[in-house]
Amino acid sequence: MSQIFSAVADLAPAYVLSFLIHHDRESAERILPPNALSVLAPDIPATITVIAADKKVTVTMTLPDGSQFTGTWNFVRPGAKFKDIHNVKGTLFTRSPKSTFIGPTEFWIQQYPPALLGEETGRTVVEFYANNVITGVFKTDNDNFGAGGNGEWVPFN
Repeated sequence: MSQIFSAVADLAPAYVLSFLIHHDRESAERILPPNALSVLAPDIPATITVIAADKKVTVTMTLPDGSQFTGTWNFVRPGAKFKDIHNVKGTLFTRSPKSTFIGPTEFWIQQYPPALLGEETGRTVVEFYANNVITGVFKTDNDNFGAGGNGEWVPFN
């Protein structure tokens, strides 16, 4: 672990970004410790285009200043399906100024089913990594469905 994180403080942005992969900012403000989101740079509005061809997904993300990320994932998993989306608005959450995105970056993309009838796609989420550390999370504004509740674990033998 010490090779990946040079200081314990580096864990905070990674933890918050990992939380934001599956939860909204409002949930993070409610559930995480006070000021947890202060370890991140200000949210950046962005748009994403995903082109899904046979066994290939190309992701293009554009920021308001014209900065752009383009990446391709080739896969061999049968039945994997991504839906094309074009210039869909969303938010980029980053652990540091976006200047850290310049250069090689690995990404992981997920598309969720739509939450409402009639929607073509649900939320698309892209995670960005540099040097094995999460550096950003992009989420489209499309809604997805999740539910929370309360429960209890009991001992078992």
